[in-house]
Amino acid sequence: MEVKKVFFMTLVSLFLFSCELSLEHSGSVLLQHHYSLTYNGNSQDGGTVPAFMQSAAPGTEILVMGNSGNLTKDQFDVTGWNTEPDGTGFTLRQGDVLIMPAADVVLYALWEHA
Repeated sequence: MEVKKVFFMTLVSLFLFSCELSLEHSGSVLLQHHYSLTYNGNSQDGGTVPAFMQSAAPGTEILVMGNSGNLTKDQFDVTGWNTEPDGTGFTLRQGDVLIMPAADVVLYALWEHA
């Protein structure tokens, strides 16, 4: 019986570690999962993506970064970020606000021919 109790407590601990624990005014406990935002250079020749990875709860406002790592690609300029590598997703520019969804987000460098 003691082994089951330890196993259960370990599972609960792991779950709580991956969630934000907060107290509401009523005193009840609210668990909220966090999702990650990362940047991808999308086949860049040089430079680095912004040195940034954020974990946030759904609904959190996150300020979109610019090309702080000086990404380069021969005959192309970075014009922003897109949620799809081929540019068919949602486009964001430096200073835009991303409302974090209930899913991980990857922002791909959006390249425009120079």
